Amino acid sequence: LEGDALRKARTVIQGGKPEVVTYDTTEEINGMAFGLGCNGIIDVLLEPLSNSATNPIKWLEHFLENNQPGILGMVCASTDSEIHIGERIVFTPKGEILADTTTLKKQTLELLPECLESNISQVKQIDTSKGEIEVFFEIIEPPIRLLIFGGGFDVKPVTFFASQIGWKTIVTDECVAHTAPALFPDATLVSHCRKEYVLEKFEITPYTACILMSHNFVYDKEILKQLSSQHPRYVGVLGPKKRFDKMVDELRAEGTPVDQTFIDNVHAPIGLDLGAESAEEIAISIISEIKAHFNGRTGGFLKDRHAPIHIRTANQEILKPHHL
Repeated sequence: LEGDALRKARTVIQGGKPEVVTYDTTEEINGMAFGLGCNGIIDVLLEPLSNSATNPIKWLEHFLENNQPGILGMVCASTDSEIHIGERIVFTPKGEILADTTTLKKQTLELLPECLESNISQVKQIDTSKGEIEVFFEIIEPPIRLLIFGGGFDVKPVTFFASQIGWKTIVTDECVAHTAPALFPDATLVSHCRKEYVLEKFEITPYTACILMSHNFVYDKEILKQLSSQHPRYVGVLGPKKRFDKMVDELRAEGTPVDQTFIDNVHAPIGLDLGAESAEEIAISIISEIKAHFNGRTGGFLKDRHAPIHIRTANQEILKPHHL
């Protein structure tokens, strides 16, 4: 399949016009036998890049560097002679248009709320006065940022696996001996900070996952207290559930108004039930749970899933949370 796409890409580069190529591997037709055996449909956009205002690479960089989500709308099919494949419109989740080469601002804006509600990249149809077009609305989200409290030996594999999938990691502790950058070569930042001031130093965004891994009860309890006012999208606490319950009981006894909604959303013990034992295995369990949580999945066996693995249309089962 890659070889065929490459040959078509050369034609697109020479002609300067985008093209959508569809590979239907559910059937072997017209002599097109790719031997994939995956029984799926693949749509490939072949697009020559330029320095135009709607260059998708430019906007990917913009959203990622600013740690903000965005939506790229692109015409991927058209029977309207005046609207061409490859025309784009770039939005913020609030509906602000950042760049536009289409003549369909009103129609695309009307579809934006529905796309945001599902939070799934998907194709929408629009009827025009001269035909019909399909617009691919692509949801762009910043990478997950791990904020790890504690600098023990078992934090290192967490930062390693997170870095392998493009996440940013911050390791912080109030013990100076635990915050030497050399201990965590894969971390984005290693920072010494007293537990009372973590919210002043570190920003909690919708893309931040907070992990408590210090093995120090007093430290973890104070961090939990600080986070309870922020309601991060993900909080995980290493250790048995009884340890976490004791933290909550003590905080409430001390007069801290720990919200039950916050408590219910804390993952304690942290991680998926993989039967993990070693630090590396536990790290895989933690990273997997965070990924599942951000994608609105449960982390079960795929063979038990009664829906497609990848969502092709908005009408299929959608489990992702609404956070844009």
